[in-house]
Amino acid sequence: MSDQRDRVASGAVASAVQMVIGFFSVILFGRLAGNEVVGVYFFILSIVSTTDGLLNGVMTACKKRISEHGAPAEEILGLLLVVTVPGAIVFAIVISAVIVLFDLTEADVSILFLVTFVPFVVSTAGVRMIVGFGRVDTAQWIQTARTVLRVVVQLVLIVVGFGAVGLVAGHAVAMTLGSIAAFVFLGIVPQLPGLETIWSVGTFARYSVPGGVISRIDESADEMILGFMFASGVVGDYGVAVRLVAPALLISSVLQGSLGTRVSNLDSRDESVAPVIKKNLAFTAILSVPIFFGVLAIGDHIVVTAFGSEFSGASPFVVVLAASRVVKCFGSPMTSAVGGLDLPRQMVVINIISALTILVGAPAIAVVIGPLGVAVALLLSTVIRYVLTALVLVPRIGFRSLIPRQFGEQLLAGLVMFLCVTVADRILITDWTTVALTVGVGGIVYITTLLAVSPETRIAVVESSNNQFI
Repeated sequence: MSDQRDRVASGAVASAVQMVIGFFSVILFGRLAGNEVVGVYFFILSIVSTTDGLLNGVMTACKKRISEHGAPAEEILGLLLVVTVPGAIVFAIVISAVIVLFDLTEADVSILFLVTFVPFVVSTAGVRMIVGFGRVDTAQWIQTARTVLRVVVQLVLIVVGFGAVGLVAGHAVAMTLGSIAAFVFLGIVPQLPGLETIWSVGTFARYSVPGGVISRIDESADEMILGFMFASGVVGDYGVAVRLVAPALLISSVLQGSLGTRVSNLDSRDESVAPVIKKNLAFTAILSVPIFFGVLAIGDHIVVTAFGSEFSGASPFVVVLAASRVVKCFGSPMTSAVGGLDLPRQMVVINIISALTILVGAPAIAVVIGPLGVAVALLLSTVIRYVLTALVLVPRIGFRSLIPRQFGEQLLAGLVMFLCVTVADRILITDWTTVALTVGVGGIVYITTLLAVSPETRIAVVESSNNQFI
């Protein structure tokens, strides 16, 4: 158990480093290249991450089976490679051809998509298998190293003058090297799978494959829909808003990978999963709450200070996206827990309803209220996902575990912070230094208030320092 705690803690550090690097790189690229170029890059990534759904479902099935006690890891890894590598090549060619034939967007987009799709899929597969073994720290550090490499290559290409092409090419290079590193760290020689392994993975994949398609739509279609409906500058505004609130999911993303594997292993041993789910959900929103209240108070100042006045259109997106992140901090680990319980049929239903909310709701609401409608639809989808996963988990762990008391304490601390930051906004903010000072004061107020009202948080801080938490 201490091994698991150490891995989660290390993974959290890696994820934090990755987010910091990614955040400042977006600021840098936004200022160097502008929202049009950054918007094209985000649009390409949204198409890539949305259209790998079938292969994502195969990865999910292999990750589930490889995490189980006594699983034939070599054969599962062999099956994964046999399916994903040729599958990614075929998919890249077909989807690029569809973009060109139906004139869905500029011809350059299809070429850029073709360049980055295969490396993205293979790298994702390798990292997913590492998480399947419970080595969430290794997976996160590989992704962090990949991010550093990506930023360096992209920066060089941007300075040289390659624009969006440079951003995509840098991404492809980093993903290629990241995939090699992931499979090296696995340290397993793949074997051709036997019929029993194929059958075992296939019984899960028959649900996870369609579920993977739908979940990818649910996760990534927002920027893709914006790209098809509005100018790339709008996608740039939306993209920087997404990256600005990304730290809200820091704890949730690390716990999600670890929690699904842990639940799967416990369930395969017929042990209770309720305690581990309850303990993880208690603090999953500890960062998303202050980020939401912070951007609600001074989100417009933060956007302009960080990215420049050219990205002022991102301000409305930031507030709605921050709200969705608060809900997602619970919904994502809960979704991972449902998957770990070997309930693929329920996951398919949840993913279908959530994805339909995005596919139908985003364009419909956007037609009525403009680009902000996409963010509103995403928030609605996130709420629906939480409710549906709660309906699945309540009979197994109880309703109170899904809305822990610690969340109420975090909301109280966030509200106190909001009031202080709002007052500071009226009397203090004049330039970037005072914006930074106000953000710092808000963070101190939140932490101080939370420690004062939450004995569990105080205990968790002590346990974390002694490597006893999680």
